Amino acid sequence: MKIYTKTGDEGMTSLYGGKRVSKSGLQIESYGTLDELNVVVGGIRAHADVNCNDILLHKVQENLFNIGSYLASDFGKEQLFKPQLNEVDIIELENEMDKMDEVLPPMKYFILPGGNHHISQIHLARVVSRRAERLIVSFYNSLEMDLGEKRFILK
Repeated sequence: MKIYTKTGDEGMTSLYGGKRVSKSGLQIESYGTLDELNVVVGGIRAHADVNCNDILLHKVQENLFNIGSYLASDFGKEQLFKPQLNEVDIIELENEMDKMDEVLPPMKYFILPGGNHHISQIHLARVVSRRAERLIVSFYNSLEMDLGEKRFILK
């Protein structure tokens, strides 16, 4: 597989399923931002110390990849296999965050990003994930308007 397609894209790209869409659309921005977040999480893993929960971060990366694959699909072709995020995955992540919250001191004020390179990368992951969330919500809202009763659901 080459990194270029030689199809003369003219600002268009193909979704999984073959549909051509603008590279500037919310769908492409959504899964592109998840891809960016996945790269940042990979960088965190690569430079982590021994206290890092590598298994958890690997699972987060797998979930980001699956959600991105889902978002890269043509929603008009329901017969396509689309990876899903399961409720178990969400509960597992929430439980891990609860464990972290138990050992961290309570936040009393906003924290300026920094400290060291690793902590800065974690802050970068935080803001990229928030941008991804905003884009995916916007994409979801556009689907509701365009597709009426069809809903964007990760089960």
